[in-house]
Amino acid sequence: MNKQLSIIVDSNYLCYRAFHTTGFMSYGDDGTGIIYGFLKSIEKIIERFKTIDLVFAWDSRESLRKEILPTYKSREHLKEEERELRKRAFVQFNILRENVLTSIGFKNVFMFPGYESDDIIAYCVKNYKRDWIIVSSDHDLYQLLDRSSMFSINTDKLFTSDDFVKEYSVDPSYWGMAKAIAGCEGDKVPGVSGVAEKTAIKYLKGELKKDSVKYKSIISSLDIIERNKKLVILPFAGLDFKLYRQTKNLDIDAFANICVKYGFQTFDINKIKKIFDL
Repeated sequence: MNKQLSIIVDSNYLCYRAFHTTGFMSYGDDGTGIIYGFLKSIEKIIERFKTIDLVFAWDSRESLRKEILPTYKSREHLKEEERELRKRAFVQFNILRENVLTSIGFKNVFMFPGYESDDIIAYCVKNYKRDWIIVSSDHDLYQLLDRSSMFSINTDKLFTSDDFVKEYSVDPSYWGMAKAIAGCEGDKVPGVSGVAEKTAIKYLKGELKKDSVKYKSIISSLDIIERNKKLVILPFAGLDFKLYRQTKNLDIDAFANICVKYGFQTFDINKIKKIFDL
Protein backbone atom coordinates (compact mmCIF):
# COMPACT_ATOMS: atom_id res chain seq x y z
CA MET A 1 0.00 0.00 0.00
CA ASN A 2 1.20 3.48 -0.85
CA LYS A 3 0.76 5.13 2.57
CA GLN A 4 1.71 8.59 1.29
CA LEU A 5 -0.84 8.72 -1.52
CA SER A 6 -4.43 9.92 -1.10
CA ILE A 7 -7.04 9.82 -3.86
CA ILE A 8 -9.92 12.29 -3.81
CA VAL A 9 -12.86 11.41 -6.02
CA ASP A 10 -15.27 13.80 -7.72
CA SER A 11 -18.09 11.39 -6.95
CA ASN A 12 -20.79 13.07 -9.02
CA TYR A 13 -18.47 12.93 -12.01
CA LEU A 14 -18.02 9.16 -11.61
CA CYS A 15 -21.78 8.72 -11.17
CA TYR A 16 -22.60 10.66 -14.32
CA ARG A 17 -19.93 8.71 -16.18
CA ALA A 18 -21.60 5.47 -15.06
CA PHE A 19 -25.01 6.91 -15.96
CA HIS A 20 -23.86 7.26 -19.58
CA THR A 21 -22.16 3.84 -19.78
CA THR A 22 -23.84 1.26 -17.53
CA GLY A 23 -26.84 3.32 -16.45
CA PHE A 24 -29.23 1.04 -18.33
CA MET A 25 -28.66 -1.84 -15.87
CA SER A 26 -31.32 -2.88 -13.39
CA TYR A 27 -32.01 -5.68 -10.93
CA GLY A 28 -35.64 -6.47 -10.37
CA ASP A 29 -37.48 -3.18 -10.61
CA ASP A 30 -34.58 -1.04 -9.42
CA GLY A 31 -31.86 0.73 -11.39
CA THR A 32 -28.38 -0.47 -10.47
CA GLY A 33 -26.12 0.59 -13.35
CA ILE A 34 -24.77 3.74 -11.71
CA ILE A 35 -23.85 1.85 -8.54
CA TYR A 36 -22.20 -0.87 -10.63
CA GLY A 37 -20.25 1.53 -12.86
CA PHE A 38 -19.14 3.61 -9.89
CA LEU A 39 -17.81 0.56 -8.03
CA LYS A 40 -16.03 -0.65 -11.16
CA SER A 41 -14.28 2.71 -11.35
CA ILE A 42 -13.28 2.49 -7.69
CA GLU A 43 -11.89 -1.00 -8.27
CA LYS A 44 -9.77 0.36 -11.13
CA ILE A 45 -8.53 3.34 -9.09
CA ILE A 46 -7.48 1.24 -6.09
CA GLU A 47 -5.76 -1.32 -8.31
CA ARG A 48 -4.03 1.41 -10.34
CA PHE A 49 -2.63 3.40 -7.41
CA LYS A 50 -2.23 0.69 -4.75
CA THR A 51 -3.99 2.62 -2.00
CA ILE A 52 -7.35 2.40 -0.22
CA ASP A 53 -6.99 5.95 1.16
CA LEU A 54 -9.86 7.40 -0.87
CA VAL A 55 -11.90 10.53 -0.15
CA PHE A 56 -15.34 10.85 -1.75
CA ALA A 57 -16.58 14.39 -2.45
CA TRP A 58 -20.24 14.91 -3.38
CA ASP A 59 -22.24 17.86 -4.71
CA SER A 60 -25.05 19.25 -2.60
CA ARG A 61 -28.37 19.69 -4.42
CA GLU A 62 -28.48 23.28 -3.08
CA SER A 63 -25.92 25.95 -3.93
CA LEU A 64 -24.66 28.86 -1.84
CA ARG A 65 -23.33 30.37 -5.06
CA LYS A 66 -26.88 31.11 -6.17
CA GLU A 67 -27.02 33.77 -3.46
CA ILE A 68 -24.36 35.62 -5.47
CA LEU A 69 -25.53 34.65 -8.96
CA PRO A 70 -29.13 33.30 -9.13
CA THR A 71 -28.56 31.84 -12.62
CA TYR A 72 -25.53 29.83 -11.47
CA LYS A 73 -25.71 26.30 -12.97
CA SER A 74 -29.26 26.94 -14.12
CA ARG A 75 -30.92 23.80 -15.48
CA GLU A 76 -34.04 25.46 -16.84
CA HIS A 77 -33.13 24.32 -20.35
CA LEU A 78 -33.50 20.64 -19.46
CA LYS A 79 -36.46 18.80 -20.98
CA GLU A 80 -38.92 17.05 -18.69
CA GLU A 81 -37.72 13.62 -19.83
CA GLU A 82 -34.12 14.43 -18.88
CA ARG A 83 -35.23 15.86 -15.54
CA GLU A 84 -37.00 12.58 -14.78
CA LEU A 85 -33.94 10.54 -15.77
CA ARG A 86 -31.75 12.62 -13.47
CA LYS A 87 -34.25 12.26 -10.63
CA ARG A 88 -34.13 8.48 -10.92
CA ALA A 89 -30.34 8.55 -11.23
CA PHE A 90 -30.02 10.55 -8.00
CA VAL A 91 -31.62 7.64 -6.14
CA GLN A 92 -28.49 5.60 -6.91
CA PHE A 93 -26.22 8.55 -6.07
CA ASN A 94 -27.81 8.61 -2.61
CA ILE A 95 -27.51 4.85 -2.13
CA LEU A 96 -23.80 5.01 -2.91
CA ARG A 97 -23.16 7.96 -0.60
CA GLU A 98 -25.37 6.95 2.33
CA ASN A 99 -25.08 3.16 2.33
CA VAL A 100 -22.69 1.46 -0.06
CA LEU A 101 -19.41 3.33 0.52
CA THR A 102 -19.75 3.52 4.30
CA SER A 103 -20.73 -0.14 4.62
CA ILE A 104 -17.60 -1.13 2.66
CA GLY A 105 -15.59 0.82 5.23
CA PHE A 106 -14.62 4.11 3.60
CA LYS A 107 -14.22 6.77 6.31
CA ASN A 108 -14.20 9.94 4.22
CA VAL A 109 -17.53 10.36 2.43
CA PHE A 110 -18.52 14.04 2.40
CA MET A 111 -21.43 16.19 1.28
CA PHE A 112 -22.20 19.58 2.84
CA PRO A 113 -25.35 21.67 2.19
CA GLY A 114 -24.69 24.41 -0.33
CA TYR A 115 -21.23 23.21 -1.36
CA GLU A 116 -19.93 21.34 -4.40
CA SER A 117 -17.54 18.44 -4.68
CA ASP A 118 -14.98 20.93 -6.04
CA ASP A 119 -15.13 22.83 -2.75
CA ILE A 120 -14.55 19.67 -0.73
CA ILE A 121 -11.69 18.64 -2.98
CA ALA A 122 -10.06 22.08 -2.74
CA TYR A 123 -10.46 22.20 1.04
CA CYS A 124 -8.72 18.83 1.42
CA VAL A 125 -5.90 19.64 -0.99
CA LYS A 126 -5.25 23.09 0.51
CA ASN A 127 -5.52 22.11 4.18
CA TYR A 128 -3.98 18.62 4.31
CA LYS A 129 -0.46 18.10 3.04
CA ARG A 130 -0.53 14.77 1.24
CA ASP A 131 0.42 13.31 -2.12
CA TRP A 132 -2.98 14.08 -3.70
CA ILE A 133 -4.48 12.69 -6.89
CA ILE A 134 -7.86 14.10 -7.95
CA VAL A 135 -10.16 11.88 -10.01
CA SER A 136 -12.21 14.30 -12.10
CA SER A 137 -12.56 15.88 -15.54
CA ASP A 138 -13.45 19.35 -14.19
CA HIS A 139 -11.01 21.97 -15.49
CA ASP A 140 -11.91 24.30 -12.60
CA LEU A 141 -9.73 22.01 -10.50
CA TYR A 142 -6.63 22.95 -12.50
CA GLN A 143 -6.12 25.71 -9.92
CA LEU A 144 -5.10 22.94 -7.48
CA LEU A 145 -2.41 21.40 -9.69
CA ASP A 146 0.40 23.09 -7.77
CA ARG A 147 -0.57 20.79 -4.86
CA SER A 148 -1.97 17.73 -6.68
CA SER A 149 -2.30 15.81 -9.94
CA MET A 150 -5.48 14.91 -11.82
CA PHE A 151 -6.29 11.42 -13.08
CA SER A 152 -8.46 10.71 -16.11
CA ILE A 153 -10.17 7.36 -15.68
CA ASN A 154 -11.04 7.40 -19.39
CA THR A 155 -7.45 7.65 -20.63
CA ASP A 156 -5.68 6.19 -17.57
CA LYS A 157 -3.37 9.22 -17.57
CA LEU A 158 -2.26 11.78 -14.99
CA PHE A 159 -2.35 15.51 -15.70
CA THR A 160 0.28 17.27 -13.62
CA SER A 161 1.50 20.78 -12.89
CA ASP A 162 4.19 20.29 -15.54
CA ASP A 163 1.54 19.35 -18.12
CA PHE A 164 -0.44 22.47 -17.22
CA VAL A 165 2.62 24.69 -17.62
CA LYS A 166 3.35 23.16 -21.03
CA GLU A 167 -0.20 23.90 -22.19
CA TYR A 168 -0.73 27.35 -20.67
CA SER A 169 2.83 28.65 -20.10
CA VAL A 170 1.98 29.70 -16.56
CA ASP A 171 1.83 28.28 -13.05
CA PRO A 172 -1.52 26.66 -12.05
CA SER A 173 -1.96 29.30 -9.34
CA TYR A 174 -3.06 31.71 -12.12
CA TRP A 175 -6.00 29.51 -13.13
CA GLY A 176 -8.54 30.69 -10.56
CA MET A 177 -8.17 34.33 -11.59
CA ALA A 178 -8.14 33.36 -15.27
CA LYS A 179 -11.52 31.65 -14.76
CA ALA A 180 -12.82 34.69 -12.87
CA ILE A 181 -12.00 36.84 -15.89
CA ALA A 182 -13.09 34.40 -18.61
CA GLY A 183 -16.10 32.99 -16.77
CA CYS A 184 -17.39 29.43 -17.08
CA GLU A 185 -20.00 28.61 -19.71
CA GLY A 186 -20.77 25.19 -18.24
CA ASP A 187 -21.59 26.70 -14.84
CA LYS A 188 -23.47 29.64 -16.38
CA VAL A 189 -20.94 32.13 -14.99
CA PRO A 190 -20.59 35.00 -17.49
CA GLY A 191 -17.11 36.46 -17.78
CA VAL A 192 -15.62 39.35 -19.69
CA SER A 193 -17.09 39.33 -23.19
CA GLY A 194 -14.74 37.88 -25.81
CA VAL A 195 -12.05 36.89 -23.32
CA ALA A 196 -11.10 33.22 -22.91
CA GLU A 197 -8.69 31.69 -20.38
CA LYS A 198 -5.51 32.06 -22.44
CA THR A 199 -6.19 35.75 -23.06
CA ALA A 200 -6.96 36.20 -19.36
CA ILE A 201 -3.60 34.61 -18.55
CA LYS A 202 -1.83 37.02 -20.89
CA TYR A 203 -3.51 39.87 -19.03
CA LEU A 204 -2.46 38.49 -15.65
CA LYS A 205 1.13 38.13 -16.88
CA GLY A 206 1.16 41.71 -18.17
CA GLU A 207 1.47 40.56 -21.78
CA LEU A 208 -1.77 42.05 -23.11
CA LYS A 209 -1.36 45.36 -24.90
CA LYS A 210 -3.03 48.17 -22.96
CA ASP A 211 -4.51 49.69 -26.10
CA SER A 212 -6.14 46.41 -27.19
CA VAL A 213 -9.90 45.92 -27.14
CA LYS A 214 -9.66 42.90 -24.83
CA TYR A 215 -7.48 44.71 -22.30
CA LYS A 216 -9.97 47.56 -22.17
CA SER A 217 -12.85 45.07 -21.82
CA ILE A 218 -11.15 43.49 -18.82
CA ILE A 219 -10.41 46.83 -17.15
CA SER A 220 -14.01 47.94 -17.62
CA SER A 221 -15.36 44.68 -16.14
CA LEU A 222 -13.66 44.62 -12.73
CA ASP A 223 -17.02 44.35 -10.94
CA ILE A 224 -17.83 41.17 -12.87
CA ILE A 225 -14.38 39.76 -12.10
CA GLU A 226 -14.73 40.49 -8.37
CA ARG A 227 -18.09 38.70 -8.32
CA ASN A 228 -16.69 35.75 -10.25
CA LYS A 229 -13.75 35.37 -7.87
CA LYS A 230 -16.22 34.39 -5.15
CA LEU A 231 -17.79 31.83 -7.50
CA VAL A 232 -14.82 30.14 -9.16
CA ILE A 233 -11.83 30.37 -6.81
CA LEU A 234 -11.94 27.23 -4.68
CA PRO A 235 -13.14 26.45 -2.10
CA PHE A 236 -16.24 28.57 -1.58
CA ALA A 237 -16.09 30.50 1.69
CA GLY A 238 -17.08 28.96 5.01
CA LEU A 239 -16.31 25.28 4.51
CA ASP A 240 -14.69 23.50 7.47
CA PHE A 241 -14.45 19.80 8.30
CA LYS A 242 -12.04 17.12 9.51
CA LEU A 243 -10.38 14.60 7.23
CA TYR A 244 -9.31 11.13 8.37
CA ARG A 245 -6.70 8.68 7.20
CA GLN A 246 -8.07 5.39 5.85
CA THR A 247 -6.12 3.13 8.18
CA LYS A 248 -8.35 0.03 8.35
CA ASN A 249 -8.80 -2.52 5.58
CA LEU A 250 -12.03 -2.47 3.62
CA ASP A 251 -14.80 -4.99 4.30
CA ILE A 252 -14.86 -7.66 1.58
CA ASP A 253 -17.91 -9.34 3.14
CA ALA A 254 -19.87 -6.11 2.92
CA PHE A 255 -18.81 -5.74 -0.72
CA ALA A 256 -19.90 -9.33 -1.45
CA ASN A 257 -23.28 -8.66 0.17
CA ILE A 258 -23.72 -5.56 -2.00
CA CYS A 259 -23.01 -7.66 -5.10
CA VAL A 260 -25.70 -10.14 -4.04
CA LYS A 261 -28.21 -7.41 -3.17
CA TYR A 262 -27.86 -5.61 -6.51
CA GLY A 263 -27.21 -8.63 -8.72
CA PHE A 264 -23.60 -7.80 -9.62
CA GLN A 265 -22.25 -11.12 -10.88
CA THR A 266 -19.20 -9.94 -12.82
CA PHE A 267 -17.10 -8.77 -9.89
CA ASP A 268 -14.28 -11.21 -9.06
CA ILE A 269 -14.56 -11.32 -5.27
CA ASN A 270 -11.14 -12.99 -4.85
CA LYS A 271 -9.55 -10.22 -6.91
CA ILE A 272 -11.44 -7.56 -4.93
CA LYS A 273 -10.24 -9.14 -1.66
CA LYS A 274 -6.61 -8.81 -2.77
CA ILE A 275 -7.19 -5.17 -3.71
CA PHE A 276 -8.99 -4.39 -0.42
CA ASP A 277 -6.22 -5.98 1.65
CA LEU A 278 -3.59 -3.46 0.52
